[in-house]
Amino acid sequence: MSKFPPFDNPLVGYTEHRTDLPGGRAANVFTMRACVVKADGTGRREMAPQLVANANSWTQFAGWSPDGRQAIIGAGWESDDDAAWEDEHKEFHGIAQIGRPGRIRGGDALPGRA
Repeated sequence: MSKFPPFDNPLVGYTEHRTDLPGGRAANVFTMRACVVKADGTGRREMAPQLVANANSWTQFAGWSPDGRQAIIGAGWESDDDAAWEDEHKEFHGIAQIGRPGRIRGGDALPGRA
């Protein structure tokens, strides 16, 4: 038996995005949005839309908090130059562009945000 009560209206978290846009991988990645929907398939809702206010930004649903009451949302951003380089070379290097190779801490500012 769980120590948490069951939810009356359980939600399913997911990431939606396009895969058919011209312009390479980045054009499609920039359409990624973290969403939730009720378990019966109704009530679709985008999560944290303020995180994609800048161009070339996206969000991804990453999971639920241990008690299942908070969604964990990942956010990303990539410059046009990095996107073009990655398409040309077929490899990724976006984290190094932020200046902290290997890790981005939760308190770090995202590019274009104070």
